[in-house]
Amino acid sequence: MKELVARIYAHGRGLRFEKYSNAILAIAAIGVAVVTFIRVFQMAVDVPIWDEWEWSRTILAYRGGTLAFPLLWAQHNEHRT
Repeated sequence: MKELVARIYAHGRGLRFEKYSNAILAIAAIGVAVVTFIRVFQMAVDVPIWDEWEWSRTILAYRGGTLAFPLLWAQHNEHRT
């Protein structure tokens, strides 16, 4: 078996895969990243989660022109925003 493998590498047949293996792996990695990027933008929903809903009051006050400093200085969880 070792002799057969040695002959294949001696004739350069085994080197073809090694020559392109890095390129194949790079293309596969880039392909996975591109597919993931596309799927995230297709499936993502722009909805506030968890405590981000507390910002809706501030945003509505800003859009309505009633935003004041006390609203910006109000307590948010354990800190002031």
